[in-house]
Amino acid sequence: MNAAEQELLRLRDRSLGWLDEFTRKRGVALRREPADLETLEDFYFKLFVDDASALVQSHRSAFESAMGFFFGAVAVHEGATWTVYESPFAPGHFGLAVQRGLVTVILNKRCENWARRPRNKRRRLLRREYDRFLG
Repeated sequence: MNAAEQELLRLRDRSLGWLDEFTRKRGVALRREPADLETLEDFYFKLFVDDASALVQSHRSAFESAMGFFFGAVAVHEGATWTVYESPFAPGHFGLAVQRGLVTVILNKRCENWARRPRNKRRRLLRREYDRFLG
């Protein structure tokens, strides 16, 4: 495994560990099942949109990044595999994705600025994307 792969996997593990601790401290249990994508998205909107507490806003970027990795962790729990890819547009730049069959879902920045995503009025886009691509 090369250095880029190792670093991306370490980043994934740190991010998922941070998310587990952050949510658990606030009474939210995530088991890495598809239904937990809805729980996570509900929690995201409660923290960063509905409440928008200044104390929590500093965690928004980390939380959005962790949401993407959590999406991947759910997919792996349900039979997908982690994969590292090199960008065809930027040689030497790598990213993390999940793959099942012929479908690959890139996780880099998947949930960045999540509150601004179009077609998410019901706040269930994360689960719909999972069902669309990997369900």
